Amino acid sequence: MKAYRNLLIIILVILLLGGGLYAVTKFEPKTDEEVSATLPPTVTIFKTEKDKIESVTVTNPKEQYTLKKQGATWVVTKDASVVLDQSRVESLLYECANIAGQALVSDSVQDLVQYGLDQPQRTVEIVLNDGTVKKVLIGHTTFEHSVSYLMVEGETKVYTKSTSGCETLTGSLSALMNHEIYTMDASVIGKVTIERSGGETIKLDRVKMSVEGHEDAYSWTVLAPIQKEANTYRIEEELLTNLLSQTAVSVIPIPKAGQNYGFQNPRAVYTITSLDQTESYTLTVGREEGENTFISKKGDKSVYLVATDKLDFLNLSYIDLIDKLVHIENIKDVSEIRLSGLGKSYTMTISAAENAVYTINDKEIKDELFKKAYQSVIGLVLDDYTTAGGGDTAFTITYEKRDGSQVTVKCLNYDDRNYLVKVNGKGNLLIRKKQVDNMIATIDSVLAQ
Repeated sequence: MKAYRNLLIIILVILLLGGGLYAVTKFEPKTDEEVSATLPPTVTIFKTEKDKIESVTVTNPKEQYTLKKQGATWVVTKDASVVLDQSRVESLLYECANIAGQALVSDSVQDLVQYGLDQPQRTVEIVLNDGTVKKVLIGHTTFEHSVSYLMVEGETKVYTKSTSGCETLTGSLSALMNHEIYTMDASVIGKVTIERSGGETIKLDRVKMSVEGHEDAYSWTVLAPIQKEANTYRIEEELLTNLLSQTAVSVIPIPKAGQNYGFQNPRAVYTITSLDQTESYTLTVGREEGENTFISKKGDKSVYLVATDKLDFLNLSYIDLIDKLVHIENIKDVSEIRLSGLGKSYTMTISAAENAVYTINDKEIKDELFKKAYQSVIGLVLDDYTTAGGGDTAFTITYEKRDGSQVTVKCLNYDDRNYLVKVNGKGNLLIRKKQVDNMIATIDSVLAQ
């Protein structure tokens, strides 16, 4: 009985050792030779040096185009103005210089019909600088869509090659173009103009600010249809995000004559310009097609399709991009405010002491009451804009600042309900007259306490 038990223990140990050896063998990293033995075999179909290629002609079911080197640049012979992405062309040339298949189907094929090579719809013709011409024919794709048949014209050997590899050899001209239509860093943009069908033209300008210790401080201003400080946050988050970089879903390198892309009656035209005015792009936005929209770039014949949601910035109104307050000053930066008009006159002062003293018409005012009056002055909000001029001055607000500068806000008579407001002589803002009446009433109530 004891011998039987010992035998069982020995068998169990042998099984455990065997299992451990299997696990080690199973999960041990494979050598390079073992890895290469598991990869699909490749067969060289055509090989040359990439720099010996003089031209490449691609034919696919949708188009035929020829690429040829012009100086140091590869161009489309049909239209040299088509801007190719040279790095993408170089990748194609590398593929053309090193054509390999997965397997040799037959050394001598007589019936090309079964492989779709009797009248192939996809070909790539490679011309070398010594006059050698190699034309690769691509036929049917297998039922599993993993490989396609191909051969060199004039030869009898038929090979298989991965379908993706065949598509690379005979891809569209669009695939050789840079799909990034333009790009401009937010730090260098200086001007934006958006003209929209049925809407106001918006003009934005980025101007340098005079801020001590900040030489590169800039702020955005709206120049049209309203003249006003901009809401920088909304410009950066809702306008510039998609405006500064546009990438195409697809490119039409050589547009068809007479094709309706919607550029005759465009949805919009927008222009972005750098601060130093050395870089500028003007885009015309055409019609929608599905989830995309046609756009064109000035100076570029190509037509681009971009995702329509990347053009949402065109839906922004000027009112979305501005600071609606007529004019705002930080109370810490102001030493005196003078208000006059409509039979009223006020002088509001703020001492420079750490514990500031506030007065209105030489009467000392409590902190919270003065700030209530101050808020009513800087709290005037625009209601609209006008392209017409105003009349005489009805009310004036003058800010004397601690840095010695001065800001004047003038309310000019416009119509029965509105004043036209100008800040330092500029602007086309309209505010309700009632706002000024309410401001005066607030100052009077503070003085009465």
